[in-house]
Amino acid sequence: MAITTTTELTIDELVARTGTTSRTIREYQSLGLLAPPRKVGRIGYYDQSHVDRLAVISRLQQRGYSLAGIGDLIAAWSTGTGLPAVLGLDDAADAATADERPEIFDLDALERLLPGITRRSTLARAQRAGLIERADDGRYCVRSPALLQLVVDATALGVALPRALHVVDAMRVAAQAAATEIVELFVNDVWAPHIADGRPSGQDERIITFLQRGRGMFQRGAATVFVKVLVNAYTRHDAPEAAALQNLGSGLRVGAVMHAAH
Repeated sequence: MAITTTTELTIDELVARTGTTSRTIREYQSLGLLAPPRKVGRIGYYDQSHVDRLAVISRLQQRGYSLAGIGDLIAAWSTGTGLPAVLGLDDAADAATADERPEIFDLDALERLLPGITRRSTLARAQRAGLIERADDGRYCVRSPALLQLVVDATALGVALPRALHVVDAMRVAAQAAATEIVELFVNDVWAPHIADGRPSGQDERIITFLQRGRGMFQRGAATVFVKVLVNAYTRHDAPEAAALQNLGSGLRVGAVMHAAH
């Protein structure tokens, strides 16, 4: 059956045309990512701008953007705001130092995204894993919306929520171990020698610059190392149809090896 080309669509027609779901459409509207429909009585009508916006959101999600990040980009495009302002930076070259913007969810919103997460044991597990934190007002703070979206996408493909939370917890443990090593290196090899020499480390511009630049470089470097290890894990796995899995894994590579001039 041919897809209608009418400029006004009901929500069911929009779902059929874009391949999304009515629940997703309403979620995007509640987050401000999608404009509300034109209401005629109790029926809402969508147009081509809604189709185009859903396509943009889908493409950005495929590239790894969180819904919060997509919202910032859409808002910036609408107002003509530049990228540095979106990131809260004076220099776009320092973009790697930008953290994600945390999002606050109530239990109903979390349940819509991840059915079953509001069970007491599962909720506690999500908190232990660091996926969510209890906010002062009783709602839940998601420090990494991108990580939450990853869990949502994984469970949509059939991954059991406890299994996905186990992976998130493993990431937290690995990050904690790496961060502890970095802090020990800084305190013992940078901070302490300056104090021993009688120099006020807290006011040393070189140390401040090192911390500011180092934080961003660590984020970029950690991401690069992680992708490399992830690709190797895919290409070396002996799962059924290993060749197809290896091809998929190889497709995760970004960029080519650059040889520095000496």
